Amino acid sequence: MDGEQAWTRYWRTGQQHSCFVAGAPFDTATVWSEFFDGAPAGASVLDLACGGGALTRIALGHPKGFSVTGVDFAEALAPVEGAVLMPRVRLEALPFEDGAFGVVISQFGLEYADADDSVAQAARVLAGGGLFGALIHHAEGELARAAEAGRVRLQRLTDADGPVAAAAELGAAMLRGESRPDLVSAIEQALRAESGRQQDQTTAWGLGFLAEIMAKRALFPPAYLAENAQTLMVELQGFETRIGQMVRAARSESDILKLCDRLETHGLSAHPPTLVRDLGGAAIAWFVRASR
Repeated sequence: MDGEQAWTRYWRTGQQHSCFVAGAPFDTATVWSEFFDGAPAGASVLDLACGGGALTRIALGHPKGFSVTGVDFAEALAPVEGAVLMPRVRLEALPFEDGAFGVVISQFGLEYADADDSVAQAARVLAGGGLFGALIHHAEGELARAAEAGRVRLQRLTDADGPVAAAAELGAAMLRGESRPDLVSAIEQALRAESGRQQDQTTAWGLGFLAEIMAKRALFPPAYLAENAQTLMVELQGFETRIGQMVRAARSESDILKLCDRLETHGLSAHPPTLVRDLGGAAIAWFVRASR
């Protein structure tokens, strides 16, 4: 499953957030409050890689009455009342005229695109006197480390020789009238091994789903296990793809300084980047601001 498919599936479910800390969405409203306070009332705002609309909603909720357009490369987006959302738009090729927006923003999205082309496009569509702001994953932050650990846990489940693939193979064998006790034993062994390891919400859900369909496989027609194992594999691979992309997209301090240089190259005045931390003080993201 590629990134576009994985994110499309995710946003279609109605999810609004892609950044979670300790299992809960990371609240970014306070991060953006001062930024939006500095924008003119009624400004036209472009939300780059808007996804489920978390930042779009923050902008719409500001008392200055912004008009908000969101774009994302996903094939479909859940609607956000009061905003114009445009799927299938890549940040490297924005379909807008020069200087079309007074404010250009991005929350955990700009870093997924080509750095040179996306910054050039963001600068192109920003009007004179306009504001640019981007919240970007921190490569050395706690969130990136947790995401990488989660990706490794998911990979143990989704590998070709992992328990989910074995369940799908067992389901196919049952359709042929075969019992395959060797596969049953391998899956049960994997479930026992994983139960002794630390899990997150996603892998705990996946293991619970797998244990349930294995326990119920004899109660339903032979297709039950094969179909549910395939469904589980698709869902877990989607999670794994998104997490892997996030880990690769997270940026170091030197990356962020290069981004600021690119903004300057394209005629913007960049502010010194700032660190965004969680309530425990762990670094989560970079906040990059600039103006034309």
